[in-house]
Amino acid sequence: MSLAQALGLIGLGKRPLKSAQGEGQVERYAFRVGIEPVPTGDGKLPFVFEEVIGIELTDGFEFNALIGMDIIGQCDFTSNRSGQCALQFG
Repeated sequence: MSLAQALGLIGLGKRPLKSAQGEGQVERYAFRVGIEPVPTGDGKLPFVFEEVIGIELTDGFEFNALIGMDIIGQCDFTSNRSGQCALQFG
């Protein structure tokens, strides 16, 4: 079962997509993404982004979902040489 099916998302229709894996038709979905801050006990609520359009991933991917530049582009992302990463938003 795909993540979209597990979440009960309703497809918006298939569209063509060109990627490194080739060309094909993929289903699109509208949804919201929320990111919860690291638990600190300060009562901060998740940051919820505006509605985004996502596509289904083919079975060749190892991930259930990927966050794209439409979301990351609204944040400040930093990483260091030791592999620690931080995403600041809001």
